[in-house]
This record gives sequence, structure tokens and C-alpha cells, in this order.
Amino acid sequence: MKLIKIDTEGAEGAVLKSAVTSLSNLEIPYVICEINRFGLKQMGSTEKELRDFMRELGYDPYLISDQSPHLQKLAPDFFVNSIYVFNLLFSKNNPLETDSFKNNV
Repeated sequence: MKLIKIDTEGAEGAVLKSAVTSLSNLEIPYVICEINRFGLKQMGSTEKELRDFMRELGYDPYLISDQSPHLQKLAPDFFVNSIYVFNLLFSKNNPLETDSFKNNV
């Protein structure tokens, strides 16, 4: 398995915390999460907590956009200015520098 997509309307953090062993044992290189800030707040979490948790597991966040550039690496202190839901790719390697994302997903 190379990629997991999670869209749970705010429960992404809980899902990922319960999947830590699987993420590690299966060596999942990519995780896509839909970021719904309202849903995260309703579940007692934040985008920052989710991103910090994934960073601790060795994943870097990338904004997925329908406009170029389609993947944009996000600095730890940069947050997307959006009132809408959006998707983040969490990656253990840099998909912008290699063809591994295109060839392995």
C-alpha cells in the first residue's frame, strides 16, 4: 500500500493516531487528509495538531491545489488562508524532487 486518503470531516487526527502502528509497519509513504477546520474543531482538534502529529511521524505537509503549482510544501508556520475544505498530502519523501509519487501511487 502506497497511499491512504482520509476524509472523516474532522476525525482525521483520531484515525491517524489509531493507525500509527499500521503506518509504520506498512511503511505508507503518502497520506492525504481533507482539512475541514470546522470539523476538526468540533472533534476537539486543530489543523496545527494534525500537522504536528504527522511531522513527528516523519511526514511533511504539501498543499494539493487544482492550480499550478499542484503541490506546495508548507512550512511549519504557514497555514492556508481558506474558509473551504482542502486537501493536504503528507509525504515521507519529497514528491516534488522525485518521480516516486507519480510512479508509485
